[in-house]
Amino acid sequence: MDAKDLLKAHVDNMASMSDEQFDYFFSFFKTQRFKKGQAIISEGNAVLCLSSTDREKLCHELYNAGHFFRRRINKGYVAANKRLLSFMNNNVRCRYEEFLRLYPELYNIVPKSLIAAYLGVSRETISRLYLARNVSHVT
Repeated sequence: MDAKDLLKAHVDNMASMSDEQFDYFFSFFKTQRFKKGQAIISEGNAVLCLSSTDREKLCHELYNAGHFFRRRINKGYVAANKRLLSFMNNNVRCRYEEFLRLYPELYNIVPKSLIAAYLGVSRETISRLYLARNVSHVT
């Protein structure tokens, strides 16, 4: 699936757009390349970028684009607050288990150092939690 198809599927989950509206919406996105280590992406892969000016223009011109971005922002706000509450209320093991429950596919894709940073612990702590979890599942 190419970037346009992926974005279309993502948008369709939150807002409906005609093919013409989506083509217009997609025309505002620009391809940007990152070097390995600069972002969570392999060297040479392309991601889509949208400037805040273009986002505002789309929201003003297309109701469904505004609806899509509002829903994305709301989901991000809720996720950030849940993460903050988790930091305040849960110990490291609980945060680790929650991460695995919410993002099981990321554990084998994302470098453990980034997962550790996300959870606010060291890379070594992630290794210990991983080993402890696997030992408890075996016995």
